Amino acid sequence: MDQISRSGFFRVVANKAQAEKEPGFKTTVEAGAPEYTGIAPYGGTWGQEQVLHLLRRSLFGVTQEDYRYFSKLTLQQSLDVLLSDLSIPEPPINAYNDSMYQDPDVPFGETWVNCLVNETDANQKRLNSLYAWWVGLMLDPQRSIARKMTLFWHNHMACELQSTYDARPSYSYLALILKYALGNFKTLISELTICPAMLEYLSGNESKAEAPNENYSREMQELFTVGKGPDSHYTQEDINAAARVLTGWTTTLNGMKTIYNAAVHDSGDKHFSAFYNNTVIRGRTGKESAEETKELIDMIFATKEVAKHTCRCLYRWFVDSSLDSTIEVTVIDPLAEILIESKFEIKPVLRALLGGRHFYDPVFVGCQIKNPVDYTLGFCRTFDAIGHTSDLALQYKAWHSIVDLLSKQSMCPGEPPNVAGWPAYYLSPGYDKLWINSDSIVQRDSAMDTLLSEQGLDSSTKIKFDVLTFTAGLSDPKDPDVLIADSITMLSAAPFGPVHTRFLRNILGSGSDRSWTDLWTAHIASPDDQQTKDSVTLLLNTFYNYIVKREECHLI
Repeated sequence: MDQISRSGFFRVVANKAQAEKEPGFKTTVEAGAPEYTGIAPYGGTWGQEQVLHLLRRSLFGVTQEDYRYFSKLTLQQSLDVLLSDLSIPEPPINAYNDSMYQDPDVPFGETWVNCLVNETDANQKRLNSLYAWWVGLMLDPQRSIARKMTLFWHNHMACELQSTYDARPSYSYLALILKYALGNFKTLISELTICPAMLEYLSGNESKAEAPNENYSREMQELFTVGKGPDSHYTQEDINAAARVLTGWTTTLNGMKTIYNAAVHDSGDKHFSAFYNNTVIRGRTGKESAEETKELIDMIFATKEVAKHTCRCLYRWFVDSSLDSTIEVTVIDPLAEILIESKFEIKPVLRALLGGRHFYDPVFVGCQIKNPVDYTLGFCRTFDAIGHTSDLALQYKAWHSIVDLLSKQSMCPGEPPNVAGWPAYYLSPGYDKLWINSDSIVQRDSAMDTLLSEQGLDSSTKIKFDVLTFTAGLSDPKDPDVLIADSITMLSAAPFGPVHTRFLRNILGSGSDRSWTDLWTAHIASPDDQQTKDSVTLLLNTFYNYIVKREECHLI
């Protein structure tokens, strides 16, 4: 499938019916190929469409406050903010003790991540706490791409956290990718290689000289670093040799820390193929043998394929799934050079990619189908569905209810289907189209129905979209036409056709003998009038429910 049909596929499908019925309707995807302008700095119009495009790709949902903040900045100033580092947050806590269960080793309100005991019944509670905590971080109002990069790295170097059977090393993995979300990729790989959770997940902790385990060695090269590009010519012998290098790394009995056992390390020389310049890593004994791992990583990162594979993955995540020979030359190769020149610092690559002319080509605006996190969690953030409370149990319960919604949509952070991550980022030719099927679309619709219902997700947390506050923040909510236009602009990456804007106008004109303008004006004048407030809320719930379920709102 060529570039224009691939990038514009879902938008064209979304608008095809009204385009056929109404010859005057146009989509934003024009005929022809995108401009192959590479990573030359973008110097075109810096307006609403470009600001929202950058924010949708960089954050989980865009709030009105986000848009107002960034609309006052230049592109480079916006990138300065988005590429700002975030401190490692306080760890997840025990917010699960209640009348039905008490963690015998961790008091309520204290963290369990350093607990010396892995009590079987408590472990699932702790894992739920970890997932909820992570969702809470993604809902955080801080304006940094770091949170989205954490999910990127989780997909790129996937670890099924449930499979470690212990939430404590699972936390160590997540803390690692949080730490290096915008840091040095080579350092991240170095620490990931001996991370307790990854050692347990891929059985590296069981690898010994007499029986080297190839799991991590294979995935490190095939998925995490070199990849399977046309010029990736590592061999099975390279996998075998790398596995021998990594023997000796294991975890403590409680799985919380990594230790090195030189006694089980393969002390022989390790020979690599021509792809790695026929490198020989000299075998060693004792503590010195642990240095072989550093040499292995230095050898792998000396190949240009590491940089090219990483940049391809970043491109698929932030721009589009399609990669042709021209994009390889004009985008991937120069990005790879930047990554190598920066000694694998990730920020310069993101700045070049998100600040380049290619990224702002109209073909790439709204060309991808949102993953479930971007769709559900993004709208939760946009509509401020989950506030902050001092009630720890209620806060974690609220976050975990979002985890449940994501699980139903087959994208629970912490539980990728396998070590390759989610298929939408590697499985050709479907890629992001794989997010939409007969089950997932039902689950997405159900999530929106619940979040726009009177009760919300459950009676205790009352998680639901705050439609009144969102509407009040628009430019002129009493004018139905302005309300429709502003809402579509904020909530959709692609325009709506006249058929749908007229339908939205009809929604606002129903359910009351008063016009929308009169109803909204009455609510603003007497916000405590429950009857008017209920009438406005009911209309807005129906109004926004229609918008967020439209095909265009599944695009990013």
